[in-house]
This record gives sequence, structure tokens and C-alpha cells, in this order.
Amino acid sequence: MIKEVLSQYNVFIFDLDGTIVDSASINLLVLNKMKVARSQPLLTRKDVIDQISKGAECMAKKHFYGENIYKVVDEFRFLYKKQKTGKELIYKDVKKLLIKLKKDKKRMAICSNKPHLLCIKVLREIDIDRFFDLVLGGDSLTIKKPHQDMLISIVERLEADKQDCIFLGDSNIDAETAKLAKIDYIHHSLGYEELDCRFSGTPYYKYSSIYKAYIDSKSIN
Repeated sequence: MIKEVLSQYNVFIFDLDGTIVDSASINLLVLNKMKVARSQPLLTRKDVIDQISKGAECMAKKHFYGENIYKVVDEFRFLYKKQKTGKELIYKDVKKLLIKLKKDKKRMAICSNKPHLLCIKVLREIDIDRFFDLVLGGDSLTIKKPHQDMLISIVERLEADKQDCIFLGDSNIDAETAKLAKIDYIHHSLGYEELDCRFSGTPYYKYSSIYKAYIDSKSIN
């Protein structure tokens, strides 16, 4: 269970897609460009929303069945790099939360399965890269989420203690990663995935409410 006073945490670790930025529209645009090139039917947001957290490999296997997965993933990422992530895709109150955390000298990191350079690109385009002390992408280590070492590596590199860290995500993969790493977790209720029964009791927050919860906790300390 998370601490009642959110401001007691010193390290805030964020997932990226579905947690900080709503990238579903970009993923859909890229996938449909690939569909058009193949004269195949277009996809809808509903077709892709539950695969974003699982990564490009998952989307490639589902929507381009029978093709060489590695080539499809390379094509997807090549096209994705050409798309700019607009600031309007940041979830409401995220930047306000980051500004407040920075002001309070909290450390922040990104833990995503998106390739590292794509993470950096997105963070720069939405003008929040300066808030993060560390960014780990899906190719930063030899493993990806839900392997616990994604989070543990961040804790170690920031020379922090687990009990001082909290992970904010939007998927069952995020929740499982936190559980395996024994790091507290809260779930973004406007993200891409509802939690399954394994994670019953996990706190849900919209960003307006986590920002408010953090501000309220400051008055308790």
C-alpha cells in the first residue's frame, strides 16, 4: 500500500505512453500508413489501445500476421521517428505535477519499453525532458518490463532506497513490474488499461487528483 503522504517519496518514476503522454493517435497514424501501403483495411483506436504498453513487437504480430516481425518493427519505428509528438498530447496536469516535484527537489525518472532514443525524442518535443534525472527505454538494458530489473536499475543508478520510490503507470505490465521489484505503485485512471484482479487495491489517480493529493500531503508534513 502506498504511503498516505505522497510527499514522503523522494523518487517518482513514470511510465511514458498512457501515463505522461497519450500517444495512441500517433501509433494509430503510423500503423495505418503501413496498412495503406499494403492496401489493407484501416485500424481504429480501439484496435490498438491495449497493445501500446506491450510495444511495437506486439502490434506487429497482431496487425501484420505472417510478415517478418523484425522488418515490420523497423518500419514502424522508422515512421514513428518522423512523427512529432505535440504538447497537446500531454495528459492534463502532468506538467504542473512535474514542476511541483522539481521545486520540492524530488528526483524523477522514466521507465518505458519504448526505445531510449524515441523516449528522449518524445520528452524533448513535449518540452519536459529537463525534469528527468534518468530515462530507461526498452533497449537500455537486456530486459524490458515487466522484468523487475527495469525499476531496480533506476533505483540503483539514482542511489535511492526502494521505500523512497514510487512508480506511476497505466498498465498491468507496469503494475507487475512494480510488484516484482517491491516498489510502491499507483495507476493512471485515464491510461490504456484497466488493472486485473491480481492488483486489486492498487490506488487509481487522474493527474488532477494525484497533483491534488501531493499538494494536500505537503500541508500534512
